[in-house]
Amino acid sequence: MHSVPIGLLCAIISATRIWTASSLDNIYPDSQPPPGAAPHVRLYAAQGEYESFQICIRSSRRDIENVEVVPEPLAKAIDSPEIRNVGYLAVPEPSPRACGGQTAQPDPLHPFEPFFLEKDTTAALWVTYTIPRDCRAGIYQGRLGLRLAGRARQYVRVTIEVFDFQIPEFPSITVTGRLSAERIRTFNEVADDTLGEWRPFYDALAPWRIAFNTALEFPLAPGDSEPYLEHLLYAARRAHAPVIFAGMGGRLADALARESSLDTLQAVHEALAGTDWSRRICAEPMPMLPRSHWVEVRDRYEPFFEQAPSIRRLFQGVPHPQTEQLAEIWVMPLQFFDPIAVQRLRTGMSLSAELPYPLDTVRASSSAQIPTQDMPYAAAPEDACDGSLYTAWTSSNVPRPGAPEWLEFRLQAPATTNQIRIGWRAGHEAVEPTVEISSDGTRWTLSRVTWRAHLSDRRFAPSWSEGLFDRERSFIGIRFHFTDTLDKVPVSITEVELGRPPDPETIAYFSGGAQVWLDASSVQFPSFCADAHPVEARLSPWLCWGHELDGLFGIPLNVWPDSWRLLNSARPEIWPASGGAGDSFLLYPAPGTLVPSLRLYRLRDGLEDIEYLRAAAEAGVSSVVVRPESMAVCRWEQYAGNLPPKVLKATRDELLGLRTALGRAITETARSR
Repeated sequence: MHSVPIGLLCAIISATRIWTASSLDNIYPDSQPPPGAAPHVRLYAAQGEYESFQICIRSSRRDIENVEVVPEPLAKAIDSPEIRNVGYLAVPEPSPRACGGQTAQPDPLHPFEPFFLEKDTTAALWVTYTIPRDCRAGIYQGRLGLRLAGRARQYVRVTIEVFDFQIPEFPSITVTGRLSAERIRTFNEVADDTLGEWRPFYDALAPWRIAFNTALEFPLAPGDSEPYLEHLLYAARRAHAPVIFAGMGGRLADALARESSLDTLQAVHEALAGTDWSRRICAEPMPMLPRSHWVEVRDRYEPFFEQAPSIRRLFQGVPHPQTEQLAEIWVMPLQFFDPIAVQRLRTGMSLSAELPYPLDTVRASSSAQIPTQDMPYAAAPEDACDGSLYTAWTSSNVPRPGAPEWLEFRLQAPATTNQIRIGWRAGHEAVEPTVEISSDGTRWTLSRVTWRAHLSDRRFAPSWSEGLFDRERSFIGIRFHFTDTLDKVPVSITEVELGRPPDPETIAYFSGGAQVWLDASSVQFPSFCADAHPVEARLSPWLCWGHELDGLFGIPLNVWPDSWRLLNSARPEIWPASGGAGDSFLLYPAPGTLVPSLRLYRLRDGLEDIEYLRAAAEAGVSSVVVRPESMAVCRWEQYAGNLPPKVLKATRDELLGLRTALGRAITETARSR
C-alpha cells in the first residue's frame, strides 16, 4: 500500500475545503465555498423518490493525487447512494436563455471513478439516494466518506427527512423523449436490432420516469411483428416507460392505406389487449396534414379505430372542429394554448356549437393559406362562422382604404336583428368595418352601424366589437368591409354573431375526452439548454401543471454530433461543443450504455415535485400550502416566454420551500388519521 507521510496528510486535509451544494447549483472549477459552507446536508424526500445533492472538493495549496469516495448505507433503511463525477460541456456560443458567462457548463454525469484534483480547482460529485417505497417516514442520519491521497479520510454528514407518502410508479405528467436509434447504432456499432443488443440502452432509460420510442418502427408486414412486440413489451414491463410509442410516425398514413398493414395493426392490438399497460400505448406522431387533406385523414383514421381501439392516437397540431375527434392525445405548441379550449378537449366537450342561423355560403376577399407563428393552419372563411371561438378566418393581406378586405355571409333564411358582434383574434382587430346587407342576395345596401370596441386587456381575454344598427334590420346576406386594422396586420375574426350567440346546449360531448400535451419544441422558457439557469430543466413539469396540461412531448434525448463518435469511450473532462448548448440531447454516449446529464436529473426532480402537489390534493392540504400566486412564473395567467434568467433565483427558493412545506403537511395529515 502506498504510504503518505503524516505531515503531508495533515497538509492535504488542512488545505482542502469540502462542502455540499444543492442539486440546483452549478459548480465550476473556479467555484469557491460560499459563506457558511460545511460538509453536511439535509435532504427531504418522499417514499420511492430519488434525491440528489453535490459534494464540492477544492484544494487550495497542492494537488491531490487520488480522490476516492467511501459510500455507506444510511441507518440501514436506505442503501448507499449512487455517486457520479460531474463533467462539463463546452458551450462557446450562449443560448437565448444563457445564465452567466461560463463557456463550459456542468452537465455529463459519468459513473464515479477516482480522480486527480489539481490545486486551486474545485471538483463536484453528484450524489443520489434512492428512498425505498416501504421506508418509514422519519429522520435518517449517516455519513459519506472521502479518501484523499489514499489515506486521509473526511466525512460528509447526511440527514434525510422522509415524508409519509409514495411517489407513484408512473408520473402524473407524461414527459416523452425522442430516442434516436440511428445515433445509438452508429456510436455503439449495434449490429442488429435484437432485444439483446438494445436491452442495455432501455435499462439505462428506466430510472428517468420518461417515455421514449423503441428502436423498431411499426412493421408494415405481419411477419415482422414478433421482434417489434418484444421491444414494446420490454419497454413497458422492464424499462417502466409511462407511455409506449408504437413507432408509427410518418408511416401511419401508409399503414392505414394498406390492407396488409391493417392486418398487422390488428395483430398488434390483439397481442397487447388485456395487458396491464395496453392503454399506455399510443400511435405517434402523425403531424397535422394541410387542411386540404383533413377529409382524407378522417377517412383513414376510421379503420385505425376499428382495428386497434386500445391504441391511442396522437396528433401534433391544433385541434379544429373538423378534426377534434381524430386523436386521444393532442400535442399543441405553446403559442396556441388557450385555457378554455384545453379544458373542453380534456372533458370531451366539442370546440363548437350549432349556429342559430343556418348558412348557405361564406366568401371572403382572401384567406391566409400559409400557417404562421400565430395561425396553426390555413384559414377559411367558414372559420368565422362555425360556432367556435377557437378558429379564425384571417385575410391574406393587410386591409387598406384603397384595397379593403371583406367577408360575406349568405343565409338559408332571413335573419332579423338590431345588433351584431365580431370576435377578433387579439392583435388583429379591424377599425370600424362598414356593413352592407341584402334582402335577396343580389342587391346590397350600405347600413349605418355604430361600433363599440372591447379590446383584450390581458392574456387570453377576448377581444370583440359590438355593432348596433340604426334600427332593426332583416337580411339574407351581410357583408363586412375592412379598410384598416389597429396594428396594421391582416384582419382575423374568430366568430361573427348575428343577434344571438350559438346555444351552449347544442355543444356535443365525446366519450372520455382527450389528453393535451405541450410540444417541447415550441417552448422558449423553461429551457433545456445546458447554459440556462439550473432550475429551468426542473420547471418543465411545473409549466405543464401551471397550464393544466397532461404532458410534454418531443424532447430530443441523443441527437449527438458526428464529431463525438471518437469520444464514445474517452470520457473527456470537457465534452467539445455540440453545435448548440446541449439542446439536442439529455444523454451522453458511452460504450454499451447511456450517460445521464444534470438536466435529466433535474427534469426527473420536477416530475417528482408534481407528485407532491397530487398527494397534497388527495390529502386535502393543497389549498393550505399552495396559494393562487405560488409558482406564478409557470401559470398561464402570468407566464412570459422571455422571463429574465436573473429572476429565477427567487423561483428556485420558492420551489424548494413549497416542496418541503407540502411534504410536511402531507405527513402531518397522515399521522393524524
